[in-house]
Amino acid sequence: MVLNRHFNWNRERGQRREDGGIPKEALQHGRYYYGRCRNASIARWDAVRGVFVHWRQKFHDVFTEEISCREDDIHHDVFDPFFEMDDDLAIKTIPISDPQP
Repeated sequence: MVLNRHFNWNRERGQRREDGGIPKEALQHGRYYYGRCRNASIARWDAVRGVFVHWRQKFHDVFTEEISCREDDIHHDVFDPFFEMDDDLAIKTIPISDPQP
């Protein structure tokens, strides 16, 4: 399968929610994930703030937007991560918080 070289399939093996998504406790700070929400299919996990960050385009403006994961919000749009991506696939780096030492 062509996607096999773009996604890290083995890291999440055995760590899946019932719907097939990666659970919050398996997410790693700074990693990019392929998944779904209303406005993005690629987002970066910011463990410091406990949110996903993705690029959003609204009319002529492009900006970063934060979105919760399913475990933290049942009433709004959330990002459901399905595969961890290799960092070099990100077209434009998504800025996130620096981890605390």
